[in-house]
Amino acid sequence: MVRYPANWRVHGKRAEGIRNEFMLADDRPDLLLALPGGEDTRTLVLVARARGLPVIDHRGQPIDQAGDIAAPPDPDPDPDPDPEPEPGRAAWRSRRPVAGQLSAH
Repeated sequence: MVRYPANWRVHGKRAEGIRNEFMLADDRPDLLLALPGGEDTRTLVLVARARGLPVIDHRGQPIDQAGDIAAPPDPDPDPDPDPEPEPGRAAWRSRRPVAGQLSAH
């Protein structure tokens, strides 16, 4: 497996799409494992399918259309995402990445 991190600092919002195009050209994969994502993931799936690559989802099921990428169920649903803080704990909590922090896609 080869990692292809997106260069957000240089390419900004286009980083994921540029990285995806480069991955297909550079690695010449035999198969694409598509994890749930956004528009860039859909485009990657469409391009891979157009090139004749088999595409599977996180369950190992074939994906015939880009819209078939379903998010896996949340293994630990949090019914109360913002509970009262424990004494001595910060009251603010966010699951969003902090500026400069890379997201794990």
